Amino acid sequence: MIKVKDNQTLIDVAIQASGSIEGIFDLAVKNDLSITDYLEPGQELVDPDIIERQITDFFYVKGLIPATEDKGLLQEGIEYWYIEYDFIVS
Repeated sequence: MIKVKDNQTLIDVAIQASGSIEGIFDLAVKNDLSITDYLEPGQELVDPDIIERQITDFFYVKGLIPATEDKGLLQEGIEYWYIEYDFIVS
């Protein structure tokens, strides 16, 4: 079992656990997920089959955990603008 860490996507978990982005399909099927589903930190997933052992070993030995989810830290759009700072009102 794999425990999802903060900011991990299914792609991140697939690369970490299978050693290849191709592992996303096996991971999705084994866990009844879509490849676009969001994951929750702490969620447990069934391991995919290993495709590239060197890559999985690299992540394990180095203690690396890929986590690339964008939580929207850069907030844009009119709902985030400050009228008195971003516009000149005359």
